[in-house]
Amino acid sequence: MYYLDPVDRLVKEKFRIEHYTRYMDDMVLIHENKEYLQNCLKQIRLAFLLDRQRQGNQKAQNRKTKSG
Repeated sequence: MYYLDPVDRLVKEKFRIEHYTRYMDDMVLIHENKEYLQNCLKQIRLAFLLDRQRQGNQKAQNRKTKSG
């Protein structure tokens, strides 16, 4: 079993994302800077790869909040 607490801590403490939620393995990060979010996504994927227990899936998307 894999716990996502390290990812939660990365998002909240390192990235300082105020608007973040996760249910099971689905995550939502909200920030006004798209490039910053893209960098966060790269670092989250790297964290999964370095852990070697699980790889982030390739379904991750960047969308404007008005897109739903």
